Amino acid sequence: MRKTKSIPVYILQRILQVIPIVLGTIFITFLLLELSGDPITALGGDFALPEETVAHLTKVYGLDKPVYERFFLYISKVLRGDFGYSYKQGRPVMEIIMERMPATLLLGAATYIISTLLGIAMGVIAALKPRSWLDNLIVTLSVMGFSTPAFWFAQLSIFVFSVLLGWLPGFGMRTLDMVDTSLLAIIIDRAKYLILPAFVLSINGLATLARVTRANMLEVMHRDFITTARAKGCSEFVVLIRHKLRNIMLVLITLIGLRAGMLVSGSVLIETVFAWPGVGRLMYNSISARDFPIVLGGFLITAGMTIFINLTTDILYTILDPRVRY
Repeated sequence: MRKTKSIPVYILQRILQVIPIVLGTIFITFLLLELSGDPITALGGDFALPEETVAHLTKVYGLDKPVYERFFLYISKVLRGDFGYSYKQGRPVMEIIMERMPATLLLGAATYIISTLLGIAMGVIAALKPRSWLDNLIVTLSVMGFSTPAFWFAQLSIFVFSVLLGWLPGFGMRTLDMVDTSLLAIIIDRAKYLILPAFVLSINGLATLARVTRANMLEVMHRDFITTARAKGCSEFVVLIRHKLRNIMLVLITLIGLRAGMLVSGSVLIETVFAWPGVGRLMYNSISARDFPIVLGGFLITAGMTIFINLTTDILYTILDPRVRY
């Protein structure tokens, strides 16, 4: 019999496996940023900086050193918790990113809840009524949601729900001139601004989850253990929750975990379109301004979040299915 590892040993092994991947990816990103142009000349915007100023700032930020030397210096600082200073703002990168992180976490949490709950619910409903008009409608909507570009759907939703109907605000995160500052009023105000970006960002994941849930539900519906559960007198609700959904949960957990990386990359575009003041919009603006420390810092933090979510997904396997052992 194959000897299995304990969960702590598995976690340590996964972290050790991730380290060279993260270092290699950072190095590639570092090189790509270097090839994108001189960040110091971008500080002047439309006005060229004097040569003396450019030379001084280049030396101050250590940009006069070779690329490989700057890379190793950057890694050594990151290991000490120092992500450097923004070229544009002159403030610590971690401080700037942490100011934007709550908005991104709020948008990400809302997106995860919408896509997970609605996606699984739509897949289950479609599988319970195969080839019905409801099933055909859900499949059609799923295909449309999966194939529709997020930026186009974002602009369309702003035009329809904000410009034409005036139901929801299309830009920003809060009302700047609020009169009622009670907790309930603040929550309602944030929710109004959150609905459109969260729904648009969840469309792709919702459609994918619905299709995968439907396909896997149809596969297990006629298995022997389902027939046995019904023969034992289990209600249809119990059969659905304890037997059908539980047996496809590993597939759903895998897909939900993989969505973490896509959510981070997709939030850059959605936050920019909706002027949502999160890390995604910050990284977009920093790329445009060639503010490399913020781009690298944002990349490291979001990569760390993705790795943590994927690791949590693997650990959940052992809880949901006792047959999974590492």
